[in-house]
Amino acid sequence: MDMEQPFQIRSPHLDAAKEPFLRLRKHRNIILTPPRDNDAPSFVKYFNDSRVYPWMDSTPFPYLLEQAEGLMKRVKPRFDAALKELEDSVGIRDIQNYEPLPSRFHTGELMNTNAVDWDRKAQNEAENNSREAGDPDVLWSIGDFLAPSHHGQGIMSDVLDTLLHDWAIPRMGVRRILLGVVEGNMSSVRVFEKNGFHLKQMVKDYRKIRGETKNLQVMEWKLGQEDRLA
Repeated sequence: MDMEQPFQIRSPHLDAAKEPFLRLRKHRNIILTPPRDNDAPSFVKYFNDSRVYPWMDSTPFPYLLEQAEGLMKRVKPRFDAALKELEDSVGIRDIQNYEPLPSRFHTGELMNTNAVDWDRKAQNEAENNSREAGDPDVLWSIGDFLAPSHHGQGIMSDVLDTLLHDWAIPRMGVRRILLGVVEGNMSSVRVFEKNGFHLKQMVKDYRKIRGETKNLQVMEWKLGQEDRLA
């Protein structure tokens, strides 16, 4: 089987770079792409937006350009290396608006957080690191944000649906995901619930965020009967 599918590459509507992308199932003008060198200013814009930063538990505020550039220097080489071996399937990251004309703008992010169980963090990390890519016993995690201009349109629900069913389950062997949502972020909770996540536990007094102690909702997804591979 061609491991680049269901990726598309070298669309005439994109620039000349050989960049794979995954088109959303419902919002066909939206694509998932690897991170790009010019993404840093978008991080600054959104991580300083009052509709985004209250729910970012480890992002400093105010968020500076040098911090965004440092983030890109840390993560982009990892994704670039992954693109050389698509069978490792870890190269999808950014959410881009894909219009009929060759115009694009960064609208959101899927951030690969530490794939951990909050009660067994060190053990799970060690076990994950010992496993090969595609091992169904790997424990995965997801973090995300979306540009406020695109809130309320069902985009992030579509992103997760596409990522899970067009890539993560059939190509990566993903069977279990744990993630954290800062208590009070009901929009994110609803997005994950629509995609089959449920509340696993509440971590009380998780950490101080912008000077206020917050709880963390730990949500879990497992491959169910309705998600079995054909």
